[in-house]
Amino acid sequence: MGIKNFFSGLFGKAKETASTVVDKAEEMADKAAEEIKETSAELKEKTIEGYNKAKDWTKEAVEEVKETGNELKDKTMEGYNKAKEWTKEAVEEVKETTSETVDKVQQSDIYKKASGYVDKAVDSASQMGANIVNEGKEFVSSAEEKMNQVTDSIKEKSTQLMDNVKDKFSDVADEESAKSQNNEESKTDSNS
Repeated sequence: MGIKNFFSGLFGKAKETASTVVDKAEEMADKAAEEIKETSAELKEKTIEGYNKAKDWTKEAVEEVKETGNELKDKTMEGYNKAKEWTKEAVEEVKETTSETVDKVQQSDIYKKASGYVDKAVDSASQMGANIVNEGKEFVSSAEEKMNQVTDSIKEKSTQLMDNVKDKFSDVADEESAKSQNNEESKTDSNS
């Protein structure tokens, strides 16, 4: 029985130690759970507080952006209208200046001389064009005449050539006919 008592004593102490460890672990777990509850409650409150602050800040920022946008829009329209007015004035000044400049140029001696040169150049170009057209017509007429001469010459030579070919053909045909008759006569003479 000694062994039994030994093991009972040994396991009894282990049982007591395990029971103590379990009790301490339960206490620590309860304490940790309580601390987690407290911390998460604080964290939840701070999160809600931060969310509300962000929400308020966002509303304020949106309002500021709207106000700034409206101010910017007003200033942009004001600038646009000033630019539009300035552009109209500038265009009018350019028109007036251009008109005055054109009048001055047209009245100047240089313009008058240049106009005279232009007129002379146009007349010269017209005359040269007319000369070129006339020379072209003469060339075409001359070329047409030459072409007719060459065509007539070709026709004449073709006719002569055809007559020569016909004559030669007729001569050859006559010779062949004469040979054929001679052969028949020779056959008849040899048969007799």
